Amino acid sequence: MSSLDPRFLVVEHGVLEELEDNDAALELVEMYDDETKAVLQQLAATTKSLDPSTASQTWQSIWASLHKLKGSSLSIGLAGVAELIESLRASDAATLHEWFPATFDQLKTSVEMGVKEIKAKIS
Repeated sequence: MSSLDPRFLVVEHGVLEELEDNDAALELVEMYDDETKAVLQQLAATTKSLDPSTASQTWQSIWASLHKLKGSSLSIGLAGVAELIESLRASDAATLHEWFPATFDQLKTSVEMGVKEIKAKIS
């Protein structure tokens, strides 16, 4: 696996800084974390069963999950995760089975590390 691109770990705390207290911010992050884990599990299952012959249909399913993840990421300030997801938009669906597994690992790590960083700052 390639090393994690540091720009994908960028966290901007805009929305969280607008909240009245740390409890409200932490509740939002926990909600995001639960939702994200469900999306990442779905993506992990899809990634394990990637089939070159159905790459374009699979990409539509993956993109729908990524789009949801991007929206959630932006809502709590995971700008780097959103950037990573957006960079996938122009990727080649025909070779999805070759490049997506490593990209998924990078995405999962970025999300997990970003959430940890946010929780550490608001706890």
